[in-house]
Amino acid sequence: MPLSESVAEAKSERVFIMEYLFYITVYNISVRVCTNEINVREYFRTNLFSRHILPAYSYSEDLPNGIPDVKLTITNDSSQPIIKFEDGHYFASYKDICRDIRHVSYLVLYVIQVCMQRRGLYYVHSAAVDIGGSGILLLGDSGAGKTTAALSACKDFGARIIGDDSAIIGEENQMAGTLARNNTLFCRERYSEAFSYDDMNKNYYMSVPHCKESSVVKMIVSLMPYCENKTYKNNGQGLRKLLDLMSLHIAGIGYYYLPDHLIYPNMDNSVFAKERLLFADRLISSVDVYELYGDRMYIMEGCRDLFSRIQSSGAQLL
Repeated sequence: MPLSESVAEAKSERVFIMEYLFYITVYNISVRVCTNEINVREYFRTNLFSRHILPAYSYSEDLPNGIPDVKLTITNDSSQPIIKFEDGHYFASYKDICRDIRHVSYLVLYVIQVCMQRRGLYYVHSAAVDIGGSGILLLGDSGAGKTTAALSACKDFGARIIGDDSAIIGEENQMAGTLARNNTLFCRERYSEAFSYDDMNKNYYMSVPHCKESSVVKMIVSLMPYCENKTYKNNGQGLRKLLDLMSLHIAGIGYYYLPDHLIYPNMDNSVFAKERLLFADRLISSVDVYELYGDRMYIMEGCRDLFSRIQSSGAQLL
């Protein structure tokens, strides 16, 4: 919405005169966004990519209850550096970040990292499903088969999907679990044909069917295509991979591929690093960790075998 008297306090804090103000919530972290670019506002208001990348995403033009956790200004001022942090407020350069408008989703993911890690919450690039109360994290690069495996779990094992590309993990009631999910899947055309989902739009985004907010993690599976067919149970390697995923975004790397080799500043510190290690160690020591190497058919068969084990172990506890 255009700035008005109701946001006079916000306006008075800024050096730049911003025309639009709105609020984004990721899980339970609120971000106040100010910008003089209508493209940014319309992107967050209507584009499904943010709902795919940012777990438990919501958009509002109304002032939320309480003070926003993070303040972000995106300006087209030519003197603005790519990003700076000043007096509890992030300032970002539209011209550097928004050559591809989708980068603003990653910008939001970046600016909430300090707030997340202070609360013991960690963003992980993963798919996640729940089978009978047991959560499974599916790790892998883009195209490794995470979404295919997650939808297969739903179709063949009655799983409830938590997300296909992003999850927030942390501890709840002293149990390590997935606490939030992305509420929009990105699916290729072959998924709709294979799994009979007919509510996809032309860009192959769809709302998550039978979604589940959180689940206690019982298994972590890494998908490694284009290798010799092998299956390993490897908690040590799982710890290293999980730590890498938990650390990428606060360090300003990972998904943040910006033009002209620009990078975001590293906001990590030794306190955050120690807490991540302790959390990851607790999680890995309490779950089974598998690595599936091979072609797509072998990996999907391996996933189905592991899903069957989870389903059987859950049934035995009933």
